[in-house]
Amino acid sequence: QEYRLQGMGAFKSILLCSFVLVQGCFSWNILASSKALMARRSLSTRVCPLVQCRSSTVRVAHMAKTPRLRRQIMLHASSASAERMEDPQEMMKRISDMEDSEARMAEVRRSFHLMNEEAMQFLAGRLQEESDSSKWQNLLGDIQKLTNERLENGKKLLVDLLNSGEINVLDRRIVENVKSGEIDPAFLIVLDMNINDAQAKATDEITTNRVKVLGHIYTRVQEELEKRAKPSLGLLHKLLRLIDEPGIRMNLLEHNLKPKPEEEQEYVYVDGKLIKDSGALVKPEELVEAIKLYMERVRALDQVEDESNKVTEETIGQAFEDCRVIAKDARAVIESLYNEEEVEDFTSSLTPVFQPIMETLSKYRRG
Repeated sequence: QEYRLQGMGAFKSILLCSFVLVQGCFSWNILASSKALMARRSLSTRVCPLVQCRSSTVRVAHMAKTPRLRRQIMLHASSASAERMEDPQEMMKRISDMEDSEARMAEVRRSFHLMNEEAMQFLAGRLQEESDSSKWQNLLGDIQKLTNERLENGKKLLVDLLNSGEINVLDRRIVENVKSGEIDPAFLIVLDMNINDAQAKATDEITTNRVKVLGHIYTRVQEELEKRAKPSLGLLHKLLRLIDEPGIRMNLLEHNLKPKPEEEQEYVYVDGKLIKDSGALVKPEELVEAIKLYMERVRALDQVEDESNKVTEETIGQAFEDCRVIAKDARAVIESLYNEEEVEDFTSSLTPVFQPIMETLSKYRRG
């Protein structure tokens, strides 16, 4: 069966997100790191799991190229609970050494969310370097198979949501699906690909209504993931979505960075030292770390050998420039709420990040 969702209107291509990725059932790191696998073998052609889902393999790296999708997957990851990990390389060795195919697949299912960037890079290396790579080919095949299963589940879930009937029923189901983990990065891929497929096809009232429904699903998923994310990452995510709304962005920064009144602040131990906690929803130093992490992950996407999967210089430049704008806004808010020492700490923490690239960023100023 072929499902076609026509129309989507003009969704703003906002930008990449912080890519602190997935401790959930479908790993961003498989999306990001399978770029390394592309040098070893193609993972087949790009397909949309909802519009068309007939391929036996999925070129997952290509599917993660849109800013909207990266932003969603990052947020999903940050909202998931951390788990103590086995050494990634040892984990991949252990699984690849399992000769029983059913047992190996069961272990892939159990460990799928732990297969981070290091694990996938290690797998790519083994495929390239070992003369007899059959066990690694088997492991890659299992990963691809499970990826496709997750994408198929994502397709079914989106169809199910579209058939909710009433908007309040749809909202409730989105909340339930986020909490249960059913809305995972595989679902985000399906949603993103259908948005892309529909963007150029809005023609009449019927397709316009479909635009509104898909847009509502996208927005509600964002909101629910933001609620579950680490506060600093959730805030950064919202700010990136509001890059064209400076007034709202400043209000959001003030709300989150504002410390409690002096009499309500408490002393806490941090690294063995007793310090006064400002009580802010997001502390300036936490926002600094979120911005740095974001930029590190975006920069890493430029280190891809496969040109077809490489993020463009323009996309990276725009992402960094938008990040600079957010940092500038945040500094203005911090200056109005904190003492000079706090302002200086914030500024000095980010100056080495932006100063070397200021000239380049000037090419990407908005408006």
